[in-house]
Amino acid sequence: MSNNQQEEISKTQLKKQSKDITSFGQAITLLNQNQLEQLNLPSDINNAIEDYKKIKSLSAKKRQLLFIGRLLRSTDLHEAFIQYEAIKNHSQLANQQFHLVEQWRDKLIQSPDAITEFINQFPKTDVQQLRSLIKNSINEIEKNKPLKSSRSLFKIIQSIYSYSRE
Repeated sequence: MSNNQQEEISKTQLKKQSKDITSFGQAITLLNQNQLEQLNLPSDINNAIEDYKKIKSLSAKKRQLLFIGRLLRSTDLHEAFIQYEAIKNHSQLANQQFHLVEQWRDKLIQSPDAITEFINQFPKTDVQQLRSLIKNSINEIEKNKPLKSSRSLFKIIQSIYSYSRE
């Protein structure tokens, strides 16, 4: 087999690569401005993405997405892929942390004994404040009042959890 035959890419592979890049283009259109800047894409691609976000018509969006894909195919995307994965992983970690905080809040409200477990896991906790928020949250739930203390409890747990992760 000659080098030319090894370097040739089949039509099917080219189509697959083209679809993958267009899919990547569609995925990055969902990113906010700060996240897009982290990808370090050329300005013409960023402008095309901004235009895409302004378009309302579905058929026009499809055409713009194909245009973005064409621009992306003419660009080295290695660094952009790496940055995109980092952004995606950060979002997943933030979602996981949010769910853990929700679980702790619900557990503390439903089972007063859980406070011991929480304090053991997070020893720098202001126990008095935590007990007060738990008690107020339980009262709000029982009396069908707005869940002000429950939201405060969530914020406290979130800050404790974030502080302990640093």
